[in-house]
Amino acid sequence: MGYAILTATLLLLIQYGKEGAAVTINSNSNGNVKSGNDISLDISYTIKGSNPIVYWAINGMSVALLDNNVATVLPIYTSRLSIIGNGSLLLSNSTKEDTGNYTVTVTALGETPGTRNFEVTIYDQVVNVTVTQSPQKVNEGAAFVNLSCSSSSGYTEMVTWMKDGQSVISKNAYSLLDGNWTLQITQPDRTFNGLYICNVSNAAYWGSGSLNLTVSYATLRATSTYSMMIITLLGGIMLAH
Repeated sequence: MGYAILTATLLLLIQYGKEGAAVTINSNSNGNVKSGNDISLDISYTIKGSNPIVYWAINGMSVALLDNNVATVLPIYTSRLSIIGNGSLLLSNSTKEDTGNYTVTVTALGETPGTRNFEVTIYDQVVNVTVTQSPQKVNEGAAFVNLSCSSSSGYTEMVTWMKDGQSVISKNAYSLLDGNWTLQITQPDRTFNGLYICNVSNAAYWGSGSLNLTVSYATLRATSTYSMMIITLLGGIMLAH
């Protein structure tokens, strides 16, 4: 019933202010919100007359109306949503389900309704960023080694890599795979030893994980070569006698 009342009021609102200049709605609010925090969408506007009507919708569904300084809120939002000041919206205890398009409409007698849209995204915290290595042991002469990054974050916008404080990009022996989640090093040698850091971020959170890569000297190969040299030398000495 609450939804039907709000929808009917919106239709009246459009007719109420169908003539004159459109109302301009201003706001400095952005829609990037940390999960659990409040969504605060502050607005300001100027009208020629009095008694503005402010209407809010989320993903096209009517949720709140301010008329004659009296707020009406859709029942499913009454415990969390408030209309404050001259029609600004406050939605407490945000969850990922609150992500979406928020639209505010403002009008007054003799003025064309003005609208403003807010794209709201609820971001989970970036946690448990880890880096693993495959294969776990690498010697010089190996075909490649993969460093793989993972995170428990529900929404990630950027994954970047650093080695010893310097940015790593896809160049020469480095290849960034799987949307940057994997750093592959082709034919690694000991010059690639060092601390590798994976940075994971979104608009609200940032986290990192690290791994110290050690590429070992190819001792087996070197020992085999040295042994062959000794055998050859001894063979030459025996023939000389």
